[in-house]
Amino acid sequence: MDESKALGGTDSGMTPLELLLSALGGCVVITAKAHARRVGVTLSGCQVSIEGDLDPDGFMLKRDDVRSGFQQVRVTMQVAGETSDEKLSRLMKLVERVCPVSDSLRGVEVVAHARRGE
Repeated sequence: MDESKALGGTDSGMTPLELLLSALGGCVVITAKAHARRVGVTLSGCQVSIEGDLDPDGFMLKRDDVRSGFQQVRVTMQVAGETSDEKLSRLMKLVERVCPVSDSLRGVEVVAHARRGE
């Protein structure tokens, strides 16, 4: 895990936010595969692309009215297999509802503590 050179990193690895989006993408695919049959969708493959809107002014403390994290994240899943648009829509609504990573991004409280090492 790393950050860009502008943030003091070496730009040699994924950023924490890129890892977060990667985790979301993986969870969306796993959730879709786990529940596809439930809504009558036969998946022979799927691919997810994810993009998010981020204003660095929040993280850099330049503006108090801007979130430090993503303002919006968009998930697009392209599926291979025989299904109707209606069934595919039902699957995506189910994925949105039960994907654990997506659920965790919906405002879960994070409590941070620090303590001295030994």
